[in-house]
Amino acid sequence: MGFLVQNCVDRLLAMVAVDMDDTNKPVGMAEAALGAALAACQEARTLNPALFAPRRRFNLAAPATVHFNLAPDRFTFSGLTGGPIPRAGCTVILDGEDYANQVATLTGSAGTLARPSLGASGSRSGTVYEDCWMPTKDNAAALFDRILGDVTANGRPIFVLADPSELTFLTRRTDYQPDYPITPRPPYGGNWPAYPFQLWNSQGVWGNGPYFTNELIEPGYREPFAASQVMGCWVEYNFTTTGQPPSTLIRFAPMADSAQVISLCIVSTPHLNTSDVGFPDGTQELLFMPLAVYQWMLTSFFKPDQSAASAIVDNYKRTSARLRTYRTLSASQPFRAPG
Repeated sequence: MGFLVQNCVDRLLAMVAVDMDDTNKPVGMAEAALGAALAACQEARTLNPALFAPRRRFNLAAPATVHFNLAPDRFTFSGLTGGPIPRAGCTVILDGEDYANQVATLTGSAGTLARPSLGASGSRSGTVYEDCWMPTKDNAAALFDRILGDVTANGRPIFVLADPSELTFLTRRTDYQPDYPITPRPPYGGNWPAYPFQLWNSQGVWGNGPYFTNELIEPGYREPFAASQVMGCWVEYNFTTTGQPPSTLIRFAPMADSAQVISLCIVSTPHLNTSDVGFPDGTQELLFMPLAVYQWMLTSFFKPDQSAASAIVDNYKRTSARLRTYRTLSASQPFRAPG
């Protein structure tokens, strides 16, 4: 266990001779100390994001066939076999339907779709696409701030998008070509010139294969997007499932038609008292506490005298400058995959 946010909170309260368990401490003091600690964590990630973004590798599974019983409401399912469905958030395309849906909740062999199926209830089959990924810590969803640097899928660089609307700009890139040609097709009988990539609207790429997208037009329903190679990804904030707190995941597009090995860096974000502040061991006093003490001084609960305040500000400025250029051995090459 490293240096926790709670450890910092205890240190800040001790500066005003207050214990965390003191029932007589001023109202809001503990919350202010926690806010100062988290503000310091966030400021450090702004000054030097690479320090908090180790490279991660994970697999996205190939599309798989699933079978389940769909309830009369047409969005609750049970008796799931095949697959498996890796997690809530994955795209599922039911046989006989032109639109992709999304798995909203998943508990064992039961769950719900984001929107009711357009087809009948009863025994149904479909294809599930693992087109999203969510980092975890201690078997729970872990928050992160953003993607940092390059992302690769099966060793091939893909685009990091600010949001799904930027899929449009992939058509304007001349430095990216697929490993196999994509045949443009017009939208519902329309016409256009045959470019290597062509979007018929801001959301869908047409090409060989089933035409589905993994970008929501309204919750659960998706427009046509060819399942092919992954070309881009973006952070989907505040993803929610029933009974769970909002989380953050990374969405990939198009939905991959084969297994993918993804390599990327994400900037971690502590959000609970029990979270580690994320600083390399041995640097918490040097790089973190001066930021936290400064943030603590900005609250109404810690007002040192002028001399002490000046020393805190000077230490904060020196630490900020040091943090901007600080590199650990692993962070000195933050975008290089291990091995």
